[in-house]
Amino acid sequence: MTPLQTALDVANRALDHCGQDPIGPLGFNEQSKKARLMARLYNNIRRSELRRRVWKFSTMRTVLRPLTPGVMRISPALWSPSVTYFIGSVVSDAFGITWSSNSPDNINQEPSSSFAWDFYSGPLVVFPYDSKQTYWAGELVYIAPGDGSYKVYRSKVSQNTDNPATPTLWDATTTYNKNQIVIDGGSILYISLINLNTGQTPSLTSPPAWASTGTYANGQNVRGSDGIIYVSLVNGNVGHDPTLDLTHTYWTNTGVMAAWDTGFNQMTSGTGSLKWLQVAAALIAWDPVYPVGAGPDVQSQTLNAFDLPANFLRDAPQDPKAGSTSYLGAFWGLTYTDWKFENGYIVSMKVDPIIYRFVADFIDVRKMDPNFVEGLAIRIAFEACEPLTQSADKLKAIGSKLEKFMGEAGIMNGIETGPVEPPVDDWLACRG
Repeated sequence: MTPLQTALDVANRALDHCGQDPIGPLGFNEQSKKARLMARLYNNIRRSELRRRVWKFSTMRTVLRPLTPGVMRISPALWSPSVTYFIGSVVSDAFGITWSSNSPDNINQEPSSSFAWDFYSGPLVVFPYDSKQTYWAGELVYIAPGDGSYKVYRSKVSQNTDNPATPTLWDATTTYNKNQIVIDGGSILYISLINLNTGQTPSLTSPPAWASTGTYANGQNVRGSDGIIYVSLVNGNVGHDPTLDLTHTYWTNTGVMAAWDTGFNQMTSGTGSLKWLQVAAALIAWDPVYPVGAGPDVQSQTLNAFDLPANFLRDAPQDPKAGSTSYLGAFWGLTYTDWKFENGYIVSMKVDPIIYRFVADFIDVRKMDPNFVEGLAIRIAFEACEPLTQSADKLKAIGSKLEKFMGEAGIMNGIETGPVEPPVDDWLACRG
C-alpha cells in the first residue's frame, strides 16, 4: 500500500474502512457529504489522538525565558502561494499551524506538503537583544534602532554570545555553506554561492555576473550563468554569453566556480553573525495579562511567567528516563518543579531559562509514525461510520481495529508517561 502522505490520504483511508469511495481531486472542497464530514472530523480527531499519548514524533524541546518588559510577540501571516519566502520566514497555515521556511526563493510550496518548510515549535515571544545574556539554540531576539523598524533573529547555537547584527569576519580556515554571509575587505559583505567553501578569498572569487548589456575589457572576469568564472579575451566584449562561447573566441573558461558574490538582497538574506538566523516575522506589541501572583521578572516579589511555545498541545515528562541507573541508598538527584499552568503560562519561581519538553500540534503526515497514521484513519472511520453507513456491524468491526492499532502504535512510538520519580533516596522509599 502506498504510504499516506497528506491529510486527504488519511481521510480516504478512513473511507476505505467505511467501505466508501475516496474523495475526488477537489479534496475537502468537494461538494459531497463524505468530504464535508471528513473536513469537520480530521483536525479535531488528529489533535485528540496527539493528546492521548506523548508521541515521539510530536515531542519537541524548546527554550522558554521569563517574560520581561519590552517583549514582543510573533504574529505569523497566513501562507500565500504568491509570496516569495526566504530562509527563516515564519507563516501559519489554514489550520493555524506555524511553519518556518528552510529554503530561499520559496514560492508556491504549501507548508504541509513541501520539504521547503519546517514545523515551527519554538518560542512565540521575542525579547530585546541583551549583550549581557548568553542565548540557547532556538531563542528569538529583536534589535530595533528606534525608528519603528526592527530585525528578528533566531539563535542557531547554544552558548551564543555573538551580537546578531554584527557580521561574521571571513576566516580562511572556516568552511562556509551556500547563502552564508561574511564581511571582508573592511566593510564589504559577501554571500557564499557554493557549499564546502573553504579558503576562497571573497575579494578574489566574487566576479560580477555576466550581463548581456555589459561591455567587458580584455582580462576582465565575470561569473557565467553556470557559476563558473570566465575571463574576457578581447576589449569591447559585448553580448557574447561566455557559457555559449564554445570556440573560446571571446572568453576563457577557468573551470573555477565563483565562490562569493556581493550582489544579494541584504534585507531578506540577513547580514549578521553566522550564529544567528535572521527571521522574517511580523512583531506585535504585547502586554501580557499575568496570572495572579506572577509578573515581569523585574518584580522580585512575584513569580515569573513563561509563555508557552508555538504549536503547544500538552505537557510532556521533563525527565522521561529518570532513575534508570539509580542505586540503593543513592539520591536520584531530581528536584520537584514548582510549575503551575495558569492562563496559558507556566508560572514558577525560576529566573533562568526553562528547557521545556512538550507535545506539539503536529500536522505533517509524512513524518508521523505509520502505526499512528493508520490508527488515526481508523479513529476517523469510527466517528464517520454511522453517518455514512448506518451499519452497526461495520461500526463494531472498526471499533475492534481501533483498539488494536492505537494500542500497538502507543507501545511502539509512545514515550513512557508514568509519574516522574520523587526526589527521595531509595532507602527511604523502601522503608515506606
